[in-house]
Amino acid sequence: MDKNPKVFISHASDDKERFVKKFALKLRNKGVDAWLDRWEIKPGDSLVDKIFEDGIGECSAFIIILSKNSVNKKWVKEELSSAVVSRIEKSTKIIPVKIDDNINIPTSINHLYRVNITNLDHYENDFEDIYNTIYNVNQKPPLGKPSKHIFHEYEVPGFNQLDSLILKATGDVVLKKNRSYIQGSEVISELSNYEISKESITESLEILESQGIIMIQKNAGELESYPITMNPNGFLKYAEIFVENMNQIHKAILSCIINDDIPKSDHIAIEIGCKSVIVTSILQHYHNFGYINAPTFINGNVEVFEIKSVGKRYFKEILS
Repeated sequence: MDKNPKVFISHASDDKERFVKKFALKLRNKGVDAWLDRWEIKPGDSLVDKIFEDGIGECSAFIIILSKNSVNKKWVKEELSSAVVSRIEKSTKIIPVKIDDNINIPTSINHLYRVNITNLDHYENDFEDIYNTIYNVNQKPPLGKPSKHIFHEYEVPGFNQLDSLILKATGDVVLKKNRSYIQGSEVISELSNYEISKESITESLEILESQGIIMIQKNAGELESYPITMNPNGFLKYAEIFVENMNQIHKAILSCIINDDIPKSDHIAIEIGCKSVIVTSILQHYHNFGYINAPTFINGNVEVFEIKSVGKRYFKEILS
């Protein structure tokens, strides 16, 4: 857009003193090079050359003043026809400005949004709309910054983005602390970089609990003081998506109990070099399914005493 865009004002001479001259002056005072025949055409000039070549041909916007005087004027119709061609050929803006009621709008521009001026002496808001259109000023308010969790690519099947984020945050804390029981305050701290209210976190945790992912021990205090335990199947759901090389880790744990006869979870964790909470969660998961007999001791360790026949067959299929 030029610093001083050139704008042609098509109008009936009857409207010049009534509205057009003051309107054109307002535009020029705001830096718009408004083209008005009174200022541009000198004695002896060719009307056709001045209007259609110097005026319409060079303008970046064409304003047509629609009034009871102009809609049937031959010259206005000719100017409009030329402007329509220019709009098609070089994207000249056509801005209809209506200053009278009960008039027939020309068919060629009836589909265009028009400015309706009802008070010819006071139309600041309408003038601002016209001015902004000439200068391509976007009047939309700027977009605010969405909550950060909206942009995370991960999503757990069966959960929406927020619940998936809370599941990940809970699992991340369990993995960092290397224990399945954590505090609500630790989950809140993990989510400190996200714009999520405690109410929303609590709601998502309750949804995870209803799905058997975690257990929440609510007390009379706030979320920060809630003890939260991640169930073995819940941790595995998290780990399958968010723990790198989880499939290989899973196989390595099964190999330890099937092929290497290493029954204790803490020994397995050292053998394969992973967090003990991953080992205990997998062993507890298979114990709950009846594939192994592996009780959990007070210190949190799990020891495999027996691998059931159904477990042996299933584990061999995984390892094959």
